[in-house]
Amino acid sequence: LTVAKTVRFAKHAEHGDAIDPDAFHKFDEIDHRLVVKGFVVAEWSRENGNDASKVHGLICPTRDNRTIIAEPVESGIRKNHNSGEVLPMEMFENRLKQALNKRQVQVGCWLSLGSHTAAEICASAGFDWVLIDMEHAPNDVPQVLHLLHAAAAYPGSIMVRTYWNDTVLIKRLLDLGVQSLLMPNVQTVDEAQRAVAAVRYPPRGVRGVSANSRSNRFGRIKDYFKRADDELCLMVQIETRQGLDNLEAIAAVDGIDGLFIGPQDLAADLGHLGNPGHAEARAAMSETLRRIDKSGKVPGILAFVEADAKHWISEGARFVAVTGDAFLLARSTEAVVAAFKR
Repeated sequence: LTVAKTVRFAKHAEHGDAIDPDAFHKFDEIDHRLVVKGFVVAEWSRENGNDASKVHGLICPTRDNRTIIAEPVESGIRKNHNSGEVLPMEMFENRLKQALNKRQVQVGCWLSLGSHTAAEICASAGFDWVLIDMEHAPNDVPQVLHLLHAAAAYPGSIMVRTYWNDTVLIKRLLDLGVQSLLMPNVQTVDEAQRAVAAVRYPPRGVRGVSANSRSNRFGRIKDYFKRADDELCLMVQIETRQGLDNLEAIAAVDGIDGLFIGPQDLAADLGHLGNPGHAEARAAMSETLRRIDKSGKVPGILAFVEADAKHWISEGARFVAVTGDAFLLARSTEAVVAAFKR
C-alpha cells in the first residue's frame, strides 16, 4: 500500500468506521503510524524521500476514494524505524464483552464442522462473533488453535464452548489466546465459582501462569497479566431445572458475564426431549430470559430459525446464536436435492 503524504495520524474511531483522510491529525513524525481505536493499521518509513507503508491491517478505499475503511487484525507488532527495536504489543480488548456490557445485540455463528475453510467463510461473513464448539463437535485443543488462526484475520469476535467445566482445559484454551468462553451445563453456584476461578490468575483464581504463550503474544504484551482478567468474557449455560432453580445465585457470582439458554437440553430436562418448541419449554425460556436480564447479566440463547431468533431478541436476548456451519450445510444441501428430486 502506498500512502500519500496527505494521510495523517487518525482521530479515534470505532472499528469499521469510514475515516476521512483530511480529518486526520498532524502526521506523527515519531511513531509514523495510523491508529484506529488502539489497533495499528499501518506504519510508514522514510525511504529515498518517499512514503512507504508496512500494513498491519486491512485498509480499503471506498468507491469515491475519499475515505478509507480500517479493520483491525491480530497482528500489530510495532517497530521503531530508527533503531529497529520491536516495541511492546498492546493488549487486545475484548470487543464482544464491550458490546454486551452496552446491551448491544450480538448475533453469531456456531462452528461445529472442524473445518478451517468453513471457519474462515463464517468469520468473514459479517457475524458479530463465531463460536468454536468443543462439546458437540470433533474439536480438540490443537484443532481449536487451527480454527483460531482461520478466523483471526476478521473483525468478528471468537468464542469457544468447552466440553466441560474443566480447569486444565480452560487453562489451555486461555493460553491459546481465547478471550471469550461458554461453559456448558452450569447448575450450581459452586460450579459457577469454579469456572470463574479457572479463568483468573492468582490470587483471584487458579489459572496457571505461562509467560510465553499465544495469549500474551509470546511475552510481547507487557501488561498482559495486569489486564487479562478484565478482558475475559465468561458465559455459562443454563440447561436444567436445577440450573433454573439456582439462576439468580449463579448470576450473582462475580466474574459471570452472561447466562446462555441451551434450548434442547433444557427442553429435555423439562420432559420434552427433541421438542424445544413445546409450549412449556418456550414459556420457561421466555421467563428465563426475563430473569437473567433482571439479574443484570447478559441473556443469551441459541435459535437457528430466523423467526425464533427475532422473537427471543424481542424478549431480551442479547447474545444470540442464529446459525451454524453444520446447520447451514445440512439444510442447504437438502434444499438443493429437493429442488432436483421432486
